[in-house]
Amino acid sequence: MRNGIGDREEEVARALIDGPVYARLDQAEPALQGWLRQGQPNCFVPYDRVGIDPFSELFRITLRAEGTVRGTGGIDIVSDDCATGVPGLYVAGDAASREMMTGAVSGGGAVNSSWALASGWWAGKGASTHAKRRTGKAFRSAVQSLGQAGLRPASSASADISASEVIEVVRSEVTPLGKNFFRTGEGLEKSGERLESVWRDVRDHLQGEGLDRVRTREAASIAAAGRWSVAAALHRTESRGMHRRTDLPGKSPAFAHRLVITGVDEFRIAGAPERLAELAS
Repeated sequence: MRNGIGDREEEVARALIDGPVYARLDQAEPALQGWLRQGQPNCFVPYDRVGIDPFSELFRITLRAEGTVRGTGGIDIVSDDCATGVPGLYVAGDAASREMMTGAVSGGGAVNSSWALASGWWAGKGASTHAKRRTGKAFRSAVQSLGQAGLRPASSASADISASEVIEVVRSEVTPLGKNFFRTGEGLEKSGERLESVWRDVRDHLQGEGLDRVRTREAASIAAAGRWSVAAALHRTESRGMHRRTDLPGKSPAFAHRLVITGVDEFRIAGAPERLAELAS
């Protein structure tokens, strides 16, 4: 099972690595053009905004890293009201893990749209029920700040590191097609080492003042997510769904399950059987 356009997407990806790629929908007959616009009107908004007729003019294409929008993964759900392992934290939509429902690949419509609506309802109801149970002076007086990376650095020693630099380094490791569309164990190891180094700098030194704290916290989140994704990719020694290892092109029955990462600074990766045993204990 593959996401996108099957084996041809690999040809497109290789062409994009070599240089710009252009397309034109010139094989659509007039009647089909109308049906396409009626069936997927949102797809034609970008063309209309820039004055391009995609049925007669060439337009440049690329592949976007859409995160969990078209992929899978997200914050682990531990109950039917979309609660997480963090008390009081409920998740929905693309932020929530849904691979138990969609498998190794995903998309934007069909069951994914249903998931966005249903999980929003469940998470909202769960969060409101939790808040009602915890209202009162004792609960409010117990609130305390927990954020560290990007807000309260672990080291008092100053270092010349900025949020924009952190984001650029992470982007250079997780978005290039040569590194992440076509993955190898050696490449993932190198990316993992660099991201571990960036994370140490973020944890120990990254901080901001005033509104800049929002940006530094965002950079810390990006660094953490990039680090987790590369570690999980290296752990999955096979090719499945959107995860392609050119050095390990086949599927392994031992990995016919999801992976769950637990922890921030020090984390561990568990498979489905281990995670289920942990939740049951």
